Amino acid sequence: MSHASLARKHLEGAHAAVHEAAQRSMTGLPRSADEVGARMREFAG
Repeated sequence: MSHASLARKHLEGAHAAVHEAAQRSMTGLPRSADEVGARMREFAG
């Protein structure tokens, strides 16, 4: 396996982990609408 493909695989794994954590935090706990709105603004920047 080339170094480039190894690096790509590692990046994809890291991205998937971040995405999964974000999905879990978004759906895992019931939240008030205000808290959801604040989190959305935070994610949007």
